[in-house]
Amino acid sequence: MGRRPLRLGLTVLALILILGISLLAKSILSFPTYIRLLPGQEHRFKVGRLLTMDHIDGGIGQPLSVLQGGVAVKASELGKIRLQLSLLGLLPLRQVVVDVVTQTHVVPGGQAIGVLLSSGGLIVARTFPVVDVNGVERYPSQTAGLRYGDVVKKINGVEIHDPRQVSAIVNQLAERGREIWLEVQRGKDTLRLSVEPVRVDGRSSGAGIPGAYLIGVLLEEPTAGVGTLTFADPRTGRFAALGHRITDRESHTIPVDDGRIVRAHIDGIQVGTRGQPGEKLGRFEGPKDEIGVINKNTEYGIYGVLTRRDAVAGQSLPVALGSEVAVGPAQIRTVLSGHRVETFDVEIVKVLQQSRPEPKGLIVKIIDPRLLREAGGIVQGMSGSPIIQNGKLVGAVTHVFVNDPTKGFGILAEWMVYEAGVAKPEAVGQKFRDWINKDNDGGRAALSVV
Repeated sequence: MGRRPLRLGLTVLALILILGISLLAKSILSFPTYIRLLPGQEHRFKVGRLLTMDHIDGGIGQPLSVLQGGVAVKASELGKIRLQLSLLGLLPLRQVVVDVVTQTHVVPGGQAIGVLLSSGGLIVARTFPVVDVNGVERYPSQTAGLRYGDVVKKINGVEIHDPRQVSAIVNQLAERGREIWLEVQRGKDTLRLSVEPVRVDGRSSGAGIPGAYLIGVLLEEPTAGVGTLTFADPRTGRFAALGHRITDRESHTIPVDDGRIVRAHIDGIQVGTRGQPGEKLGRFEGPKDEIGVINKNTEYGIYGVLTRRDAVAGQSLPVALGSEVAVGPAQIRTVLSGHRVETFDVEIVKVLQQSRPEPKGLIVKIIDPRLLREAGGIVQGMSGSPIIQNGKLVGAVTHVFVNDPTKGFGILAEWMVYEAGVAKPEAVGQKFRDWINKDNDGGRAALSVV
């Protein structure tokens, strides 16, 4: 009879021990390995009785102070603090690096912009085979060296702006037996390519002209639609917008080596519903309304330099570090009509803890009655709308939830200022300098881009 209570007692003891180890392991794994603070800012670590934390190098001062149930780290100067989490002060478990960085200030945007992928010309969407009058399949544009993403600026010296121009010019030149030369922009290089037009049966080619000539290329106007400008640096004029990359219909990143942003006028809103995202109905005239030059198209947005500094005006706000963003009330700035930037109430319902750049950093919910009534929530064209909380820029709207247009993802503003080059490289640490200098390729979010 004595063995049964003993076994029960050992079982309970084992369960308590397993639970204790599980909680300890969870506590250890919950410790970040890398955090960023501003000078004078404090971060508190919850440390139980079995865990201790110590300052393990000379670093900057003596930043640790013991609190009830944990320790706090605080530094008054820039630099790195290395901390060691240990079991009973004897067994090292995890190192934590605290990077003390400078405070960055930018002017929040909210302005509606049109995105031009090139300052002129037409973009090569694809090349395709052409069947000539003898039934032979030919590849004139591909043979000439045209590639996806090239920008065709001129044909035999004539500037082109409309895809309908191309057919007329090609046929006129071919009928006269003239050689056809294309002036092509590829990245920073200007190329001169000779293309041989192919005579086709107009009735079967779809050209609508008997004996028409084709060069086997699909050209598109260099526009990526309407979006929102996120912020600008008043010192350098550098800007950020959209919060996501620009892609084509097949999710390929579109080259924007000669891209521009222009002022857009919002004529109305197509209200979003469950399963069908809404859309800003905007228009822009083109290069004459230019306000900035794009030099980067990344999964964290588009970046460049303003050509009109007055395009983004107002009071500068500090940029929040990721650790400062919290669940709770916030606001977004965006345009619903005309050019007027307005502020609307939102709720940050989730913040994803990130120690490295990721495109999805928070989830926002629209709670403003007017925005819900007039737009149904987040709509396409709202991507890049700055999110402000407690007087700081914390992020930008990027994607809408297709099945709930009142909610969407946002990117943390901290990653955007690093990508824009607004924050000084020495203030963000080597891992971020490496990230800033590399090509940011990343996948497209599996949500509706707005």
